Amino acid sequence: MRKQYSLISVILSLFFISACTSSGEIHNSARNQMVTTFYATVESMQEVEFESHVEEGAAIGAIDGLLSNAYGDSRDRLFGAMWGAFFGALVTSIVEGDTDGYQYQLEDLYGDNHTVILEDSKATVGDCVLVTVSGVVDIDLVSDDYCYE
Repeated sequence: MRKQYSLISVILSLFFISACTSSGEIHNSARNQMVTTFYATVESMQEVEFESHVEEGAAIGAIDGLLSNAYGDSRDRLFGAMWGAFFGALVTSIVEGDTDGYQYQLEDLYGDNHTVILEDSKATVGDCVLVTVSGVVDIDLVSDDYCYE
């Protein structure tokens, strides 16, 4: 029994240590890519909603629930379709996660405007940010000194 606890604690320790080492790594989409960076000021920011497929998940679940109860009576088919729709929508919603995002209007040092859409709110209007463009776009807050000459 003591050996089992030791093995479990070693596995959990390795799991937690490996989770800590992933911070600060370069995103996989940056492999074999030209990466562009520039400084910009956030001119405006607005919330956006990413598309969701919950309706499709509900429809597929309803069809599955209906077909799974095809040989039952009408009540079985109805409840099968309802529960299938519920679980299809629930699973789809969990897999998709949060569908809220943010659209930033940025102005770089040369006066060029850029639009960036991100999942997380990392900056507010007036902030100076370092924009990193590879396969994925990311922004990081930096000192205002970088944005004003």
